[in-house]
Amino acid sequence: MAEHIDPNHDPVPEHEVPGPVEPAVTVPDPEHSFPGPVEPSVTVPDPEGFETVSFAQFEPASPADDPGPAPDDPMAAFRPPIGEYPGRPVQPNPRPTPPPRQPDPRWPEPWTPPIEPALLTQEWPQPVAEPEPQKRRRWPTALLGLAAGFIGALAAVGLLWGFGVFDDEPTDQTAQPVTPSTVIERVVTEVVSPNSDGITLAAAVGRKVTPSIVTVEFGTDSAQGFSVLASGSGVVLTEDGLVVTNEHVIADSEGFDARVVLSDGRVYPFEIIGEDALTDLAVLQVPADGLIAIEIGATRTLSVGDVAIAIGNPLGLSGGPSLTVGVISAFDREVNPGIDPSDRLFGMLQTDAPFTNGSSGGALVDAQGRLIGITTAVGFAEAGSGDVGFATPIELMTRITDEIIETGDVKHAFLGITGRDQLDRLDDGSLVPAGAVVITAEPDTAAEQFGLQPGDVIVRFDDNEVRTMQDLVIGLRHYRVGAPVEFRIDRDGQVETIVVELGERPEGI
Repeated sequence: MAEHIDPNHDPVPEHEVPGPVEPAVTVPDPEHSFPGPVEPSVTVPDPEGFETVSFAQFEPASPADDPGPAPDDPMAAFRPPIGEYPGRPVQPNPRPTPPPRQPDPRWPEPWTPPIEPALLTQEWPQPVAEPEPQKRRRWPTALLGLAAGFIGALAAVGLLWGFGVFDDEPTDQTAQPVTPSTVIERVVTEVVSPNSDGITLAAAVGRKVTPSIVTVEFGTDSAQGFSVLASGSGVVLTEDGLVVTNEHVIADSEGFDARVVLSDGRVYPFEIIGEDALTDLAVLQVPADGLIAIEIGATRTLSVGDVAIAIGNPLGLSGGPSLTVGVISAFDREVNPGIDPSDRLFGMLQTDAPFTNGSSGGALVDAQGRLIGITTAVGFAEAGSGDVGFATPIELMTRITDEIIETGDVKHAFLGITGRDQLDRLDDGSLVPAGAVVITAEPDTAAEQFGLQPGDVIVRFDDNEVRTMQDLVIGLRHYRVGAPVEFRIDRDGQVETIVVELGERPEGI
């Protein structure tokens, strides 16, 4: 039987943050999705004994030298004609590159060839057919969107709780253990080896997705030609020219000439429809029709270990998009790509598929070539365990881009509490997270207006279980301003239900 911890006798570290709530504990949800929004702004130090990791969005860089055509390129037969477009992601005055593998947030170092991908456990599908141009699509905004409802934020206790994210089927107890050679063999068989038609999974996905990947370039246009100062990647959402990219790709572009280069070499100017720094997303309009829009996938259908393929334009290299292969390593990661805690990104996908400078705004797709995330940041491990990449989940991207396309702007929902993780003690003395405790309901917020009180333990909202503050933060970010949310709370041992209409996140939080 579990007992609640009394804060007066069993103090739990608290960290208040102006505005929304938020935890620093990641608890993977088997469904990996929520129908609504929130948002935090806290940084919790790595617990003792854990490897220090620093995160960074991709730094725009100066143009790279063209290495020339790669010999015996296995993907050449599948690529449409591609123009050349040197350059690297946005920023007219690139900052100097810091020493490699530093624990503090820094821009990532130049990309190096990937080591063998991790084990892939599922049988790879048949090659994907090249799509017909798709008609303009508007995704239902009810589908998970994330535009961060900030619940006034406070980090969860600095304990790290691990939960399994696999639904393992019974296994044959006599089966032989997997050895490194078996792992490598499976990777080769499932991703690199051709099927009966002579096509590899990677080639099939690349052939399908590459026409939907663009390069976003900034520089100066003169009689001598276009001089690229910075570049990033983008993904075609609709056949009539809507493109999604990262906000940091275009953030410092004012005053420069800008253009989009399609995978077939066509070049267009573009207009910025809208951008959102909080979720690091932006939507561009390219004056073109008949583009090939990417197919939209979902993260809720994925498991840790599923194939993840990154396609973008790293390092501003000419010759078209690059493709790298890995797996989904984790869900719902919290990432701070900058020094400012407000830069933190929540609910991110983690992958070992390599991507680097210039890949920002590119596509992370599944084994069927469906978009599951926008490549956004990379983490450098201090102890040499390899770099990891982070992508904004497709559900968040859909939520934000829908609102930008509709209104040109994004408003973030706001609950208005500060809080911490509720820890219950089991009979054996161990602690387990069991909800989000309301510390304060801020004045003139939805939380105060609809009756949330200090001491309330939020255990569920709508159909989503809440075990930590991060569960609440990530989940509420899926909701728009004004959305009604049903909260189930434990108040003095009695379970009650309160319906709250979310407010709008104040500026400056």
